[in-house]
Amino acid sequence: MTRTVTLSAGEQEQNFQLASDPLRLEEVVVTGVAEATDRRKLPMTVASVNSDQLQAVPGASALQAVEGKVAGVRLVPNSAQPGSEPSLRLRGATSIGGRQDPLVIVDGVITRYGLADIAGEDVERVEIVKGAAASALYGSDAANGVVQVFTKRGASLPEGGVRITTRVEGGANNMPSRLEFSHHHAWEVEQSPGYCAATGLAQDDPSTPADESEIWTVALNSNYCLNENGSRVIRPDQIAKNPYTTYYDHWNALVNSGAFWTGYASVGQRSGGTNYSASFEETRNKGVIFGLGGYNRQNFRLNVDQQMRSNLDASVSAFYGKSTNGRAAEGSGGPFFGLMFLQPDVNIKACCNPDGTPYIANVPLSGDVANDFNPLYELNTRKIDQDRNRFTGSGRLRWRINPWLQAEGTFGYDQEAQQYTDVTPFGHYASTGATDKGSLYLQSKNDWQANGGVTLTSVRHFGSQITNTTKVAAIFEDQRDRFLQSTSGGFVVPRVPEFGTGTDALVPSLSYDARIRNENFYGVTTFDIRDRYILDGLVRRDGSSLFGPNNRWATYYRVSGAWRVTQDINLPGIEEMRLRASYGTAGLRPGFNYQYEILSVVGGNFKAITQGNPDLKPARSAELEVGTNIDFKGGRYSLEYTYAQKKTRDQIILVDLPAVAWFANQWQNVGSLRARTHEVTFAARVINQPSTQLTLNIVGDRTRQVITDWPLPERLYRFEQMPAAFFLGKNSDLGVLYGNHWIRNISELYDDPAKAALNGPGQRWSPDSVMVNEDGYVVRKSAYGTPNERAIKYVYCKLPGPGGTCAITSNIVKIGNANPDFNLSFGLNFNMNHFSVNALMDWSHGGQLYNGTRQWAFQATRDRVQDQAGKPTNAATCGVVSDPMPACPQKALPYYGVGFYNGLDPDDFFIESGSYAKLKEFAIHYTFAGSTLRSIGLRNLGELRVGLVGRNLFTITKYSGLDPEVSGLFGDPFQVRMDWFQYPQFRSLSAVVEITY
Repeated sequence: MTRTVTLSAGEQEQNFQLASDPLRLEEVVVTGVAEATDRRKLPMTVASVNSDQLQAVPGASALQAVEGKVAGVRLVPNSAQPGSEPSLRLRGATSIGGRQDPLVIVDGVITRYGLADIAGEDVERVEIVKGAAASALYGSDAANGVVQVFTKRGASLPEGGVRITTRVEGGANNMPSRLEFSHHHAWEVEQSPGYCAATGLAQDDPSTPADESEIWTVALNSNYCLNENGSRVIRPDQIAKNPYTTYYDHWNALVNSGAFWTGYASVGQRSGGTNYSASFEETRNKGVIFGLGGYNRQNFRLNVDQQMRSNLDASVSAFYGKSTNGRAAEGSGGPFFGLMFLQPDVNIKACCNPDGTPYIANVPLSGDVANDFNPLYELNTRKIDQDRNRFTGSGRLRWRINPWLQAEGTFGYDQEAQQYTDVTPFGHYASTGATDKGSLYLQSKNDWQANGGVTLTSVRHFGSQITNTTKVAAIFEDQRDRFLQSTSGGFVVPRVPEFGTGTDALVPSLSYDARIRNENFYGVTTFDIRDRYILDGLVRRDGSSLFGPNNRWATYYRVSGAWRVTQDINLPGIEEMRLRASYGTAGLRPGFNYQYEILSVVGGNFKAITQGNPDLKPARSAELEVGTNIDFKGGRYSLEYTYAQKKTRDQIILVDLPAVAWFANQWQNVGSLRARTHEVTFAARVINQPSTQLTLNIVGDRTRQVITDWPLPERLYRFEQMPAAFFLGKNSDLGVLYGNHWIRNISELYDDPAKAALNGPGQRWSPDSVMVNEDGYVVRKSAYGTPNERAIKYVYCKLPGPGGTCAITSNIVKIGNANPDFNLSFGLNFNMNHFSVNALMDWSHGGQLYNGTRQWAFQATRDRVQDQAGKPTNAATCGVVSDPMPACPQKALPYYGVGFYNGLDPDDFFIESGSYAKLKEFAIHYTFAGSTLRSIGLRNLGELRVGLVGRNLFTITKYSGLDPEVSGLFGDPFQVRMDWFQYPQFRSLSAVVEITY
């Protein structure tokens, strides 16, 4: 807005009304650019999340607060255990074999130790650049994008005043869903009290010797029939339709409502040339799993800015955080693993073990079901603890040499000490009742990272039409990582789980001390021509000890431009329209040990593991980004669209070497990955009255990513014991799943040359020898309704041979794709007088998950699909081929536990839709103004805000597991979308009281 004022003698007064800018159309950003830049003049995308958005529902950590608020930003939890940090991906993937985590900078400090221990309440704003088109300024470590976090410094406070804020939030966690299990079994039961015709033995039969069957019957309080070995006997038809005589709800025993509490206090002031902010935060989160100590965190932060002279100012920041975390094991061996295999007539709360410990460990008849154990006993006995200590400090000195030239020096330091212990005590009981001597696993890390640099920035005006901003910088990075891992067992005395009391070194100890140094230089220049044409260019040169000796330096660049169309052309209804394009390059650094030879010592001799590679270089990502920003008249609506295409070459892959080589493998630069992303952001001020405001924010994205070059053999890979469903190969999508397909159409049978050769009348694979059963799968008629009934695997000719023959057949096909079709998030902010509502809904459509948790548990006959009691009884002639075929809807256990279980190899029975809509955040607050508080005698209070907050409130999905927003515990969580006995995401409901003095 402009106003002409005519000056005259004497005093004049002009009144202006400040307009709100809830859509942040005139926001200034600093990440990825030469100098603080008005958003309307950006030639590339730099997203930001401000304090109002962050503090409406503060995240458990600084990272979680951005979820659902920026297009192209996706968060996925590797684990939902309290204190764990989600993984973050910006736009599409850049790495085939690695993770997608961006470079993170907090108050100028490069941090590689995560943000889980940094309080969300301390964050003032977050800025995000999503790919090389904007992140080229950060060079060889920025192909995954950059997230820059700015914490509160007191600079925005009113002059002279002191603001004290206290905030307390407390509530409970619980699970919004649960797993359901089979209520029936296929074991033989007594035909009459004390008599089992199936075995000739009887439970409680006086004619039989007083053997173990008497004891088993008492222990189980059941009616199972046992054979001469004391094992249960399966029904001849192997159909699970006998009810359990006793049914304990193991889910409710394991999953509890846990307390959540956080307290936060801060004091800030701005006075003259000084501003500061100091804060303390404490969080306690029990999670939802029985018996765990949970996550406990304390944080201290101090930020100070001081103007020492009119042209000289300094800033310092300090942070200390400490956390302890009583954790549960995950994956195979974790409590959810044991839960999936337990029979429901076992009372896992029963007391006690022979040593007096609670929760009986000896699972009756455990030999009949593999992998079962009492998770309550394990949680009570086995202790897993993770302790972290974190210190971060930074300083900045800025000297304005003259009106157009400024020099700046910065230094940042980040240190983390972490210790992880896993103790199984002496005398630990297995599910069979046998004891062992315990074990101790210790992992200790002590890492630090330092970065600093000097910059010169000039801002020159050439006439009234052109402004140039140029910055040159020299940056250093120094990092040291120290690691120790050791394991011992066979303790000789109880209650002293130390390495000195162990007699068994279960695995060799491992330690390393890594030192990493980087030297970086860049120059960036931006021309603002007539306030409407923006041209930007930069060059950066990085040298790193992580690169191979023959490739120690790498060069990156960016070229960008923008045109503010409405400064030249009057477009009706449009206040601001900007067209922009940027092309830039950035890199991904290799790991510390990738360039070196690695040998191990086996039996006193060296064994070659990894061959060194002196030519190893960083992966190189080049990205083209084009888009537009449109702000409509009155600032009521804004629209942003971006299309980004990036290709990352020279992927860093561990390649298997030929058998003739002395070494097993080598890190090499091979392969290329292309990602294409569409992003849309729409914001609207639906209501903007003095007393009432309603703002709607919609962000969406769609990403497709393809491996365009893969000169290696096609690869199916897995982690731990999970099915090897994840495929790497040329021209395949990154995140595609491969495995066995179960035939649903009879015509698919004859894609197998062997079956096609035997499909004539009366032959084994004639069309009349098979049928489609009630579940929609093709089975053999002669096996239908019997324990031999199985769905048939699809087989096809992979490589044709001469003369119409087939040289190679395969039963491995594409069965799913982990990539969603699109993601949308809807944010709503409503304010009326002193009342406010904030909500965030996340919608992910398409993509598939692999339910490995369910597959492995098929062995234990506990899945609800294996319960046949609710189906019509099979005809007496099941297994006899006739026309028509008899109705045999009840399926024997091997149909599931042998067929679909498939030896734990991947198959499409366990591929499920990953679509969901989730209410991620919902908060209602009411604010009592200072005038109201003074009227009731609370004169020292400036403001009182009370409210209710909910996180992860409910999910709409067809997924059969606990939560479709799940990923594997290992590898890239955006590719490895596998349900694998993880700690599940839980819901939290809490009350909030916030007082400002």
